[in-house]
Amino acid sequence: MRKFRTGLVALTLAAMALTGLAVTAHAEESAAYVAFAAGKYQKALELAKKEAEAGSKEAYTLMGEMYAGGLGVPQDYTEAANAYAQGADLGDTNAQLSLGLLTAKGLGTPKNARIAANLFEQAANSGNPAAQYNLALMYLQGEGREASEAKAAEWMEKAAESGNAQAQYDLGAFYQFGRGVPLDEKKAAEWTGKAADAGLSPAQVEYATMLFKGRGVEKDEEKGAALFSLAAKQGNPVAQNRLARFMPTASSSRSTWWRRPSGI
Repeated sequence: MRKFRTGLVALTLAAMALTGLAVTAHAEESAAYVAFAAGKYQKALELAKKEAEAGSKEAYTLMGEMYAGGLGVPQDYTEAANAYAQGADLGDTNAQLSLGLLTAKGLGTPKNARIAANLFEQAANSGNPAAQYNLALMYLQGEGREASEAKAAEWMEKAAESGNAQAQYDLGAFYQFGRGVPLDEKKAAEWTGKAADAGLSPAQVEYATMLFKGRGVEKDEEKGAALFSLAAKQGNPVAQNRLARFMPTASSSRSTWWRRPSGI
């Protein structure tokens, strides 16, 4: 069973993939993005600079991506922050999100949780799901915003409704433990199930456990076992452990190819 997490998990550069946030945006209309998607980073940077000079906010964001990831240029968070800042000023939500992440970590710009939260909120109000998720975590942790589980749940739900799988999983925990929202096992299972369907392995493990126990959802041990298998294939150690405890039976029936061990 999962525990309610309060750490700012998304406030790591790897979690939000600074080198991938803007890759697909406007690629069909931007020569810089086309070159970037093809791995021609130096050409992409040259084109992005020209597009930025012409007023493209997405071009500034792409430049930030490249400097942050060291793609075609030496990694330089200061240059990345400067590029993101220009894109953010022009209203690009990915630039606002990425600059917020750098500001939260103090990379290339002074560390400042309040400014980071402000940037997340700008992008969140424009509907950016990753920014909504990060803003929820800021409220949850009380970093840059006064701690409020209710506000955290509000923004987490917005991100979840926008299809952010991690937000869906975490929102399930809000409902499971009654944090910021009334305790509701059905909603906990519903949101955890959505994250599991999106392929998030911790959600697959948690939802599988719910299915085994019939907690918030109709009991279905065969579906639960299938989810453990999917998570195990992704390298989830909890799922691998659980799956290893399923013992084959003599029956060849699909519904009885395993039997549940104790302690699921």
